[in-house]
Amino acid sequence: MKLINKKGQTVSVGDTARTSSGEVVIITGWREPQHVASTGRVYVVSTDERKFHREYFPSVCGMQWVGGEVAAIRCYVTSKLGDEVQLPEGLK
Repeated sequence: MKLINKKGQTVSVGDTARTSSGEVVIITGWREPQHVASTGRVYVVSTDERKFHREYFPSVCGMQWVGGEVAAIRCYVTSKLGDEVQLPEGLK
């Protein structure tokens, strides 16, 4: 499972992002979703002189998870009725 930004690029520690409120932050780490109802977290530090450490849902920073079993399950659960979604072996 990997974290990507709005441009489809893989997110790395040290990357900058803009939050939904317009704040520019530096990515310091993340936690992958632990189950289908989880979105995981993105850990950041502010770029202003205060250097606040925070954690956000990935969507607050314009990011999302791709790949992995949790992502496949989430895709299956949220897909429209009738759409075919390929689940990883063992999740069918």
